[in-house]
Amino acid sequence: GGVGIFLIQMALNVGASYVCATSTQAELLKSLGVHRVIDYRKEKWWEVPEFQAEPFDCIVDLGVGREESWDSAEKAIVLKHGWEHGKYVSLSGDEPNMHIHSLWRALSFTFRMQKRVFWTSFWKSVPTYIWQCLDIQSGDLLQIARLYESGKLQVILDDSSSSELKIDSVKRGYHIMENRQAHGKVVIEVE
Repeated sequence: GGVGIFLIQMALNVGASYVCATSTQAELLKSLGVHRVIDYRKEKWWEVPEFQAEPFDCIVDLGVGREESWDSAEKAIVLKHGWEHGKYVSLSGDEPNMHIHSLWRALSFTFRMQKRVFWTSFWKSVPTYIWQCLDIQSGDLLQIARLYESGKLQVILDDSSSSELKIDSVKRGYHIMENRQAHGKVVIEVE
């Protein structure tokens, strides 16, 4: 999706030496500089022998949001331990499509995520878990704008985005985003 595409480019811009991503869009990601693309329909990233032989410094989970991903990264040792500064960053927690309709569910979800953040900060034999809620500052937006202006950051639009996508197609655009089928930003033109 759009956030992942930005993350890949920004990681490479700040000097990431190796970037791997899970996607069905290998050509697109390789054109952005990704070193290895894992088709998650065919292969589980935590079972790749080369990742077990040389664990990652950081894994960013943008949307899988299942406890399975965290557990698999930890147990398969594809991510360095906390004492080696290994970090697992999740933007969605354990629920990729959060449907929180009550205060109890919100508190329960938040407690579960914060508990993992807390215990991994002390238990250094496992990677440090970071549950990141986006906190964008004006300086961040300026940095992104500079990267875009310099040509170091591309904005990729999903194929469903076009000048012909009108307000009557909002449901289609929303469906693409909700089902995590977007490969880039979905743009809807409103007349």
